[in-house]
Amino acid sequence: MEPAFAADLRTTSAAALVGTMVFAQSEKRGFYIDVGGGWAFMNYPGDLNKSMKDAAKEDDVLRLTLDFDLSIGYALFPNFILVGSLGGVFDTLSADKTEVGYTTGLFGAGIKFYPMSKGLQLGLDIGYSYMDASVKIGGASINIDGPSGFGGQISAFWDFDSTLTGPALLLGGKFYCGYLDKEVVTAFAIAAKFVYKAKK
Repeated sequence: MEPAFAADLRTTSAAALVGTMVFAQSEKRGFYIDVGGGWAFMNYPGDLNKSMKDAAKEDDVLRLTLDFDLSIGYALFPNFILVGSLGGVFDTLSADKTEVGYTTGLFGAGIKFYPMSKGLQLGLDIGYSYMDASVKIGGASINIDGPSGFGGQISAFWDFDSTLTGPALLLGGKFYCGYLDKEVVTAFAIAAKFVYKAKK
């Protein structure tokens, strides 16, 4: 039969080891930045949505709809990161020397659930949103300020890295919804992003 102090010592050592591991992981959560983009699908209000789809069906017209996203933040709590975000969708129709484009942007603040290891990352951003238009004919271009208001986006990505710090690749998607001058604009994007996770 082992002495009582030996069992206590073993229990204390195990607790200390677990505490050290938890503390070490929390210590590694700090500065966070991600940047990425992908293929987007836009849904505009009124006749604009139909006009864009009809124009894209023409043989000499190319429609390109791309998503961009940048987030910078800090892990103030374990598994939760407070971020400032800048996102946008660039939707263009081009033919010969003519190009028509719409840019939908979001300047937001949000929170991400992210253990910073291999697994699921969930995000929510809310803030100021806008939609502008541009027309290019030959060497001349015209920019048109469009409606503005507020918007938000939710995202879900999968982290393929297994470390708490350093770079990582995430794949997933996000859904955007903006309420711009009483009109609703939505977008869905399939995207990839590169993340850097730093120590405190």
